[in-house]
Amino acid sequence: MKALKVIPQLWILLSLLFTIHNTAQNAIVGYEYAFNNGEGLQYVSVTPTTSLNLVTNIDVSNLTNDVNVIHMRFLDDNGKWSSIISKIFVKPPSSFDSASTIVGYEYAFNDGENLQYIPITPTASFNLLTDIDVSSLVNDINILHIRFKDDL
Repeated sequence: MKALKVIPQLWILLSLLFTIHNTAQNAIVGYEYAFNNGEGLQYVSVTPTTSLNLVTNIDVSNLTNDVNVIHMRFLDDNGKWSSIISKIFVKPPSSFDSASTIVGYEYAFNDGENLQYIPITPTASFNLLTDIDVSSLVNDINILHIRFKDDL
């Protein structure tokens, strides 16, 4: 559950490794990004390089506290743009930062039938080690769906 609290102070840490490999070894000279449906398109120039390890903070305070998408593309010194990279992320409400305890989990198999909720003693960190009865499942490929519930 702690892994879900990666966006403190409504900022997102974006770490992308992008390398252009072609015969000319073009240099990356900039990138642009936008959110959701192209909101807030921003261009950022960089010192020309053939390999860019981008680690930066991007302000997401104007986005809704919901599921969002960031779209990025990179520009080379010949004026050519890379393919667009899109990544889905969740911007939680500020109250999410105060969530500190896991209180239960639920699971189901395949189509989500027979959902089972298991309460646990509230805890800030939880490792699930348990036996789950699978005797009623067919001897084939099955899917386990699981999610955790916090104190909020």
